[in-house]
This record gives sequence, structure tokens and C-alpha cells, in this order.
Amino acid sequence: AAYIKTEPPVRLSLNYYTLADRQDNLFSGFIQDEISLVPGRLLLTLGTKYEYNPYTDSEWQPSARMLWKPHDCHTLWLSAARAVRTPAMVERDGKVLTGLFPGPMGPSPIYMTGNDAFESEVLFAYESGYRWQATERLFFDAAFFYNDYDKVLTVNTVASATGMRADFANSIGGKSYGFELAADWKATDALNFSLAYSYIHLSLDDNSSAAEAFGDIRNKNTPQHQLSMRGSYKLLSNLQINLWGRYHDNFATHALTEIGGKTYDIDSSFTLDANLIWAPVENLELMLAGQNLLDSRQLNYVSEYAIPPTEIERSIYGKVTWRF
Repeated sequence: AAYIKTEPPVRLSLNYYTLADRQDNLFSGFIQDEISLVPGRLLLTLGTKYEYNPYTDSEWQPSARMLWKPHDCHTLWLSAARAVRTPAMVERDGKVLTGLFPGPMGPSPIYMTGNDAFESEVLFAYESGYRWQATERLFFDAAFFYNDYDKVLTVNTVASATGMRADFANSIGGKSYGFELAADWKATDALNFSLAYSYIHLSLDDNSSAAEAFGDIRNKNTPQHQLSMRGSYKLLSNLQINLWGRYHDNFATHALTEIGGKTYDIDSSFTLDANLIWAPVENLELMLAGQNLLDSRQLNYVSEYAIPPTEIERSIYGKVTWRF
């Protein structure tokens, strides 16, 4: 269930898509090789994906990964990769009616329109990590990353004779960096815990004509700090309870489909999910689950372009699984 709230004076309608009548042919392939430099200790993995599409022609996505095990309980790794997101039909040739703005002469539509010069979004990703098996029941993981972005999607909003128009563009570039720490502990045969913390810092620049309107909002639309805690306990051999708690700090996001754009500040929050799973017979599983148990509803995300803000309600549901 979802609680949807839109604020006046905007009246949003169901999106209406107009796409060109066309046929596209895509070709792709992938090759990878694992090279054992030191058997059982040092491994090098090289590979690349190739894709041809009618929008940006040839796209190469190479990757390299090095794994080193100096000891049976310690593993270190490094990786580098290039990835792309090729344009969708709507970003090149489409037209989307995303909403209606009331005006003195009647409702004025706002469209998102394709750009035949729109290119692939590009990411260069660099990662490193370390894993330590402290005991047979306890694992620690640490991962670090640095991402370099280029030609990221944005929209340029302009006024036209038929209403507002938002054109797709490749105007954003920048970087992000951060790390993730995780631990898994099997306390007993019946009791398990998992803990993870992540930090991310975004630094993106918008070179489009809408940059002034956006300000630095793009660098605030992802929580910097996130925490996840999981626990499971077998009450009986066929009865298990699972708990999952998640925390994120405050962040902000920008909705373009509201007049002049609107910034939503989303407060930090802690959410709790739980489920109880019972397997009365070998192939039958019954589950009772609850989501967002600590709050009647929460606003966790706002789409920048077309979807009105949506608050997630507390929910309880059941599930039956029969395997045959």
C-alpha cells in the first residue's frame, strides 16, 4: 500500500508516452579469463563486454580484478571497470506528458522530450576490499570505492508556446567515494547476526542551463550514512524469526514537475521489518511479515522527474510457499 500526496497548484496525470515507430537491432558479447598467477594465492581476472546499439554505436566495458590471499583467513582485492548506460528510446525519440499546470488560459502541459544527441552515461569505477575470517563463525569485510561519472542524465526545462518542456541532456559529471564495513556472526547454530555500515560522498557538477535552479541539490540526494542490522533466530527446527533494522541520515531531493521545482528535505529515520516463517511439512512454508513497523508512513524517496512524492505505509501480510 502507498500513500500518495501531491501539493497544489500542481495536478499530475498518468504519464502519456509518445514513441517513434522504429525497429532497433542490438548486438552484444562478453569475454573473460581468469589467470592464476600464484596457484591458490594470486588470481587475475580480465574481461570486457561489447555492445553495438543504433544510438551510440559501439560500446566497450572492460574490467580487471586482482585477488590476493596471503593467508587462508585473509583476502584482499582490487578492481577497475568502465560501465555505460546506453540511451533508452524515450531519451532519444520520445515525448512524455508528465503533468498539467493550471494557468490563466487553462491547464498548461509539461513534457519531457527526447534528444537525438543524448549519449551514454559513463562510469569509471575503482574498488578495493579486505575480508578477514576471524573464526569459523565470525567474518569481517571492508570495501572502498571511487567512482568517476561523465555525461550523466539531467533535464533542461524551458518554456514553449504549448507549455513547459524538459529536454534530456548529458550535462552532469563528477565523482563519488566512500566505504562499507560489514560483519557476520553466527553466535550459535540457531542465532545469526549481520551488521553493515556505509558512507558515501557525492560531488557532482551540473553544467546545464538548469544548474542554478538545481544548486547543489544533486550532492544531497543520497544519504551519506546508512546502517543495516539483521538478526535471525530458530525458535524450533521448523520455526524461525527474522528482524531487519535500517537507518539513514537526512538528505534532500528535487522534484522538477512542480512549478519552479521543489526541494523535499527527508529526515533521518530508522525502519524495522520482521517476519516469522513456519514450515509445518517439508515442502510447505508459511510466513507472516510486517514492514515499516515503527511508523505509520514514511517518505523515503522523491523522483526528480515524473512521479509524485510517495510515502510508504506500515504493512502486514502473509505468504504461502509450496514447492513441488
